Amino acid sequence: NADYASARISFERSLAIRRELGDKQGLAGSLNNLGIVAVDQGDYARARALWEEALALNIEIGNEAWQATNYENLGFAAALEGDFQRARDYAGRALAISRRLGDRTNIVQALIKLGPAAHGLRDYAAAYEAYDEALILAQQTGERRRMGQALLGLGQVASAVGDQSQARSLLGQSLTVLRGIGARGEFAPVFEALARIACNEGAPVRAAQLLGAAEGLRDRLGTPLSPSERPDYDRCLSELHEMLGQAALKRNWTEGKAMTADAAAAYALEHLPGN
Repeated sequence: NADYASARISFERSLAIRRELGDKQGLAGSLNNLGIVAVDQGDYARARALWEEALALNIEIGNEAWQATNYENLGFAAALEGDFQRARDYAGRALAISRRLGDRTNIVQALIKLGPAAHGLRDYAAAYEAYDEALILAQQTGERRRMGQALLGLGQVASAVGDQSQARSLLGQSLTVLRGIGARGEFAPVFEALARIACNEGAPVRAAQLLGAAEGLRDRLGTPLSPSERPDYDRCLSELHEMLGQAALKRNWTEGKAMTADAAAAYALEHLPGN
């Protein structure tokens, strides 16, 4: 993706300048930014190395707020790789620091990173609690992107425990919030979660189109499915193959993939109850 390539070049230039100047705080910031680019593109080993170097620098200079951010990001990468216990440990460290500092923004972010770790460990009560607190705090501070992320997590938890009606409602709210702020880059996980529900409830055409829409968006952004997300996606695709057959699956998946992000969001919301 051209945007990621441009960002990486810019951050690498900044990194080189910061190293030369001996600007440790600036260097840690550049390392953090490069890690975000790397993890979004699926290069988890590079992201880890960058964030670990940033964390060491922030510990050296005593910047606790940025230490919390580094721990959050390391936890995020671990969850995407499927190492949920390590993800939980990192997110827990971030949350403890942020609570001690009274840093509400970082508390919200740490809770949102803690949610997937608990979910992956099938501790659905802890996942719900983390996302619910994150949602309440994000509503209080007006952080709409975080609201959308917390609602997505709550929807995923509801789906996992079998409350599909509540899951659809929460996922619809998430998509509505994210759509309202133009956060198209965050639509794909919502489409995938709604597709899994549609697949489970015998709506294979809608499921196939939503999976296609998610894949198309990820391809355009250069943000592939993570190792921890891939099994659910492949399982749903396999079930759809059985329900629709290869030809119909390919046709509907291709139709979904051709949708723009906004068109796919409108399609997803149109098929939710009450719309």
